[in-house]
Amino acid sequence: SIGDAGMEHLAEAVKLSKSLQVIWLGGNGITGEGARVLATGIHNNASLIHIDLINNPIEDPGMLHLAEAVKMCKALRFIVFAGNGIKDEGACALAGAIKESASIAHVNLSNNKIGQSGCRRIKEAIQFHNVSLFVNLQGQNPDAPGVNATVLVGSDPGTNLSTVAAK
Repeated sequence: SIGDAGMEHLAEAVKLSKSLQVIWLGGNGITGEGARVLATGIHNNASLIHIDLINNPIEDPGMLHLAEAVKMCKALRFIVFAGNGIKDEGACALAGAIKESASIAHVNLSNNKIGQSGCRRIKEAIQFHNVSLFVNLQGQNPDAPGVNATVLVGSDPGTNLSTVAAK
């Protein structure tokens, strides 16, 4: 397990790499602080196309940093931030990154704690591009009213989702 302690070295390697395409660090005990450090490494990586940080306790503070980094990764197509304890603040930040990106095609935010406002912001980001995009919001906060596939898809003709997996 890399944890936060190993992120300094990894972030530096990511920053220097000209050919790294995939970061897959699922279940490595990376917290918000580790995500902040990793974000400094991926901030301007031109080759990164896939980042998967599934099942790490990143939560909203870490997602705020990662969202800023995602905005700068021009080749990034796949982001997997499932099971990261993300709530509305982190989802809204990521929605801003999705809105600014012309390359993201797959977003997995399943098993987080995203409520209605976070889901709405993700929907708005998708509608902004009017492109096919896979979004998985399965297992979100059941106490938040309206958190389901209709929050994302709704009846808006501008939304063109190829797949939505939601509970």
